[in-house]
Amino acid sequence: MKNLKFCLLILICIFCKKNDLKQINEPIVSLNENNEVNKNTEVLLKLPISTIIIDSLIKDFNNDKIDDKILIKANRNESNVFGDKYFKNIDEYRRTLCILVSKKKDNYNQINNKKFIPCLRCNEPMDAYSDFQLENSKAFSVKISRKADEIIYKVSFSWNKDNFFLTKIESSNFYDNKIKSYKISDKIDIKQFDYEKIPDYINNIRTIQDPDGFTNLRKDKSTSSEILQKIKSGEHIEILDNSEDWFLVKTKEEKEGYVHRSRIKN
Repeated sequence: MKNLKFCLLILICIFCKKNDLKQINEPIVSLNENNEVNKNTEVLLKLPISTIIIDSLIKDFNNDKIDDKILIKANRNESNVFGDKYFKNIDEYRRTLCILVSKKKDNYNQINNKKFIPCLRCNEPMDAYSDFQLENSKAFSVKISRKADEIIYKVSFSWNKDNFFLTKIESSNFYDNKIKSYKISDKIDIKQFDYEKIPDYINNIRTIQDPDGFTNLRKDKSTSSEILQKIKSGEHIEILDNSEDWFLVKTKEEKEGYVHRSRIKN
């Protein structure tokens, strides 16, 4: 019986040790002077003991038959530190988006962004992000919570040539499931992205510009659709959805309808 207990104890210790190793044994990265990651396909990324990977996506975005990696890194102690001790050392506790995109057979380009999602304590009691996922072979998305705005933003990035660019933002408030969608035409790459500037990226207040001096707010996406209101040139409107040629907008009179994009000044 004593021998059986001893064997069980040994097995428990081995299991616990393996679990501990899983926490710190993450992919190995060493940068050369060109900010490339020297990597053999078998080599793993070795992070400082204070850093862990809390989320990851793996996909061959640039079609070179080598998997690329998108990681979210965090301070191992982020959930154990509070108040002034946390915010006075905020740089230590910012979560980092790290992208490793293969450049050659044994090299990766590394992209880091510490302003991709809020820090753990910046958004309490809500999670800072959710639904970190692949959208297709060239794109990924993540939902970012902004407690101050009471809004959840879903941001989508697509791979183009040598970088990821912001292509779409969807927003919904904390109290209903109504989603507003915005296509982003500005070239905002993943390194420039700052979650605090999301409202600026949306740029949802636009101006009517029509040579006739006014344009029609229509019930549906058609020139033959019912006219709900005439909007004068120079008046401001709020863009609710710009994902198609007919924009869903709201006027200053709080009426919602459709206006063709050609009648809206960027």
